[in-house]
Amino acid sequence: MAGLPKARVHVMRHTTGTVLLDLGEDLSIVQEVLGHAYIRTTRGYQDVGVEMTKRAADRMNRGLLSRLLSPILSLCGSVGGHEIAPQVL
Repeated sequence: MAGLPKARVHVMRHTTGTVLLDLGEDLSIVQEVLGHAYIRTTRGYQDVGVEMTKRAADRMNRGLLSRLLSPILSLCGSVGGHEIAPQVL
């Protein structure tokens, strides 16, 4: 094609898989798009990019924070939209 750089099919497949995964697509969907018989083959096309790593870290932080705060927040209540401190026995 005129004006386009030459690219190998493998590189295009790898890029397609990486972009789909980076956009948050499920690995099994990417497997289907790429036509892989085995999910481990699709994992070989997966590049862990900076954005994917950041999103994973953010999800982990939110999960940990909610698990740590949940017991504390369950001790607190609210009255008329105002939070009240837990009662100390």
